[in-house]
Amino acid sequence: MKNNFKLCNIKRHLLTYFLILASFSKVNSGQQSSDGILSLELIPKITIKGEFGKSVRVESSLSLNGPWTTWTNVLIGVESTVLVDLMAGSEMKYYRTVSGTSLGPEGFVWIPPGTFKTTSRFYLTSYFSATVMLTKGFWISDHEVTQSEYKTITGNNPSTVKGENLPVCDVTWIDAVDYCKRLTTWEQSAKKILLNQSYRLPTEAEWEYVATNGGKDEWGSFFSDLETITNSGWFAGLNSDNKINSVMQKKPNKFGIYDMFGNVSEWCADLFGQPLSGSLVDPTGATSHVTGSRVCIGHSSVSSSNADRWFLRSTSSMYGLGFRPVLSER
Repeated sequence: MKNNFKLCNIKRHLLTYFLILASFSKVNSGQQSSDGILSLELIPKITIKGEFGKSVRVESSLSLNGPWTTWTNVLIGVESTVLVDLMAGSEMKYYRTVSGTSLGPEGFVWIPPGTFKTTSRFYLTSYFSATVMLTKGFWISDHEVTQSEYKTITGNNPSTVKGENLPVCDVTWIDAVDYCKRLTTWEQSAKKILLNQSYRLPTEAEWEYVATNGGKDEWGSFFSDLETITNSGWFAGLNSDNKINSVMQKKPNKFGIYDMFGNVSEWCADLFGQPLSGSLVDPTGATSHVTGSRVCIGHSSVSSSNADRWFLRSTSSMYGLGFRPVLSER
């Protein structure tokens, strides 16, 4: 059976929507035939045409009336861009592309879904590593939240060492979560983000996916090259003079994200437990922790500790620990 697509154009609120109806069926996997076991699944193939080099957001829905969720963001090629939805499932699905003056918040970078292998880590008496599938893309801040940004949203600046463009420090996990909630309300009111979008802290898996360029780089290889280290981040005892520096002064990684290693360590959403292990889909951390401690990740410019993953109570704070939010759909 051949996939059928219907294309129509709708203009609304200065955005252009291309609605694509994908009709497809699923053949029963494991069906017996004279030649053996038949395993066949048809999936929607979507072709997007438009202005070369223009970014569009691709959304999907089980109903023409929504709700719509972001599937991915793409850059249109010279002739066209072809996408295949490998996770479409067996239900009829609708797709649309959305283009406009802004597809994401200023200062945020879109991270597409993907699968990667985590860096092997020693915890207690064993090494742990995992193969992780992130099924949904997300926006992540290309820099650590600055003191100026934090004060604008919350009205205060708890940082011991002050500086508008320095990353905010001395914030608890609870403070960081509260900032994300306030920022969500602020930007929804200003119509900068959709009502089904919200800011939050990244999960440990999301953070490592971004830090290792989609799993293409190992942390160990990163730290084996002195030139790479000094060009990409600020590190205690190496090039930071044991002080926090302004954000975005070093080279970004391949995603375009600054200071993933060095400057300040960062809060993650997860409760602290053993490192990620096994085969996981959208992991969110441990289910419980005696002290309620949360994952802190990444090196800082004020601590010479070699630990790249540690923990702190959600009500505690320290100099050299900040955060960066992600934006995702609820």
